[in-house]
Amino acid sequence: MENNKLFRLLKALPEDELKEFKKFVASPFFSKGRDLTKYFSVVVKHYPEFKVTMDKIRNSYFKSSKEIDKQMRIIRTLNSELIRMCEDYFVILSVFKSKFTYHNYLVKTYVIKKLFSFAEKEYDTILENKEWFSGGFFKYSELYTINTHMENAKFTSNKEREVWNFTKTQTNVLLSFLLGSASYLLNNLNTYSLHYNFKDKNNNLAALFKNLDVEKFIAEVSDEGEHTEQIRLTLYII
Repeated sequence: MENNKLFRLLKALPEDELKEFKKFVASPFFSKGRDLTKYFSVVVKHYPEFKVTMDKIRNSYFKSSKEIDKQMRIIRTLNSELIRMCEDYFVILSVFKSKFTYHNYLVKTYVIKKLFSFAEKEYDTILENKEWFSGGFFKYSELYTINTHMENAKFTSNKEREVWNFTKTQTNVLLSFLLGSASYLLNNLNTYSLHYNFKDKNNNLAALFKNLDVEKFIAEVSDEGEHTEQIRLTLYII
């Protein structure tokens, strides 16, 4: 198989998703340029191994060997457009698979369209289905996102009294997310202390709080090495 991005993307699709992608390619709504169905049918014949060269793809597509350079330029263009369609399909597939993402986009769109009553119903639906949220402290970032949409909706629809309640909720959500993130990253320093080559894994957090200076902390607890930048990034995020 050639090191072709399109081949690798299609190879990553199981058969059921490949069938759905065929419908996606045929849809005039998603196909924003030329019709790619013929090119797709030529390429997909080699699924899943794709033991084929782009020159053979060209021969199958054009059925002739005239103006080879021009034909190859067209093939490269078709290839790029189909890659973009495949990437669009991945994104749309992800949105439909994530119920939180799907309903979050609905809330955001309803707010933009000033359909505030619809946005509020979608917002309530999301809060009633906590299983849609990510696990751990990441759920707080999703709560912050969805509350921001609704805060904007309340403000735009002149419901100032309700905006204040959302602001207080947002503060608690944001604090929970930041504290959860900091706790996770601090634990990360402990868990991977050997990996980071800390000199004394039992005292690295104490050294951090004592110094409150990233460079001093790194100099005290770690030998200069390949993990120094990882440690520095973690500390800056904290």
